[in-house]
Amino acid sequence: MPTSPELPLTTEQAIADLRALKPFYSGNVANSQQLRDKVMVAVQGPEAAGKSRATQTVIELDSEFSAIGTETTRRRYDHDPDGYVTANEGITHALFHAAAYNGEYVDFSILKNGHAYGTRPEGFPAEFNIGPITADSTDELMSAGFKRFYAVYILARGGLYQHRLETGRMHLPNVAARLEDDLESIELAEMNIDAPWMNFVESTNEVGGAYSAARKIIDIARQQPHEQFDPNLAAQYLKEMTTATKNVLRQVK
Repeated sequence: MPTSPELPLTTEQAIADLRALKPFYSGNVANSQQLRDKVMVAVQGPEAAGKSRATQTVIELDSEFSAIGTETTRRRYDHDPDGYVTANEGITHALFHAAAYNGEYVDFSILKNGHAYGTRPEGFPAEFNIGPITADSTDELMSAGFKRFYAVYILARGGLYQHRLETGRMHLPNVAARLEDDLESIELAEMNIDAPWMNFVESTNEVGGAYSAARKIIDIARQQPHEQFDPNLAAQYLKEMTTATKNVLRQVK
């Protein structure tokens, strides 16, 4: 594992170091002791798929679920779930860098735009924990020592998804880099369609759609009977979302 250079670091140095650390990262062994009685639901999907909305709706419907306390170096967004700690609250690349090299995060990600996301053990406060997680943190979370771990990937039809991107995301900074990360997320989902830990839930704009998706997520986490999303249909949705993402990426480049 790479060793941390002496501080102080520039933002660029911190980003480079975090990229070097990511392939080798594992949190402190003590972290698993704090997680062994907990369930983690990692809500995954590309930009504007509906991850934050799904997280918030699950918490509204089931009071035993709690949002994870993720730290990120980016500024706060209006749609951030409860529990997010951002640059607005003082998370800098230097502080994130120090915590990562000390193994303080259970998982962390570093995106193409240079912003980092990570969650400490105390960021999983309840028996049932849920929150948006990038797909490249799956391996870290699966080996973190949770009682149970589930990945729930949020799907949408291509036309709806492209509309969401065009109306809700094109104004964001570094949108091209974010969309490139999204393509990697979709590709990882395609590679793991048949994985036993992977689940798919559809996000729609229909009345009651958010509650229907949230109830399916709750059933998955509580090991209740639920309708399985057809893998072939999931593959079609992912293909449509890839096309939509590329369409929008061409608009912003």
